[in-house]
Amino acid sequence: MIAIYSFAFFMLAYIAYRKDTHKKHHFEIFLYMFAGSTLMWTVDTIVGFLEEGMGFFQTMRAEFGSDILLASLILASSMIFYYIALLAKRMKQGVAHV
Repeated sequence: MIAIYSFAFFMLAYIAYRKDTHKKHHFEIFLYMFAGSTLMWTVDTIVGFLEEGMGFFQTMRAEFGSDILLASLILASSMIFYYIALLAKRMKQGVAHV
């Protein structure tokens, strides 16, 4: 389930990246983070299914609440990282203009 959330975040970041033609908002930071997490959890889901078979999906259903919590934590931490990176980039540009 977490792979689906991560893929949804990745698609939203990709749409925002494509709409930001002047690269003003630096959505590529989100794009790289969510692309990596989507790849990681997709591989984890495939390997889990190959090892456990259909029982893997029963485990996923039982852990639905923790997946939602993990997705929320990932979204919040990526937004914090994005704002820190954006702030650092703007401070660097501000120092260069002085």
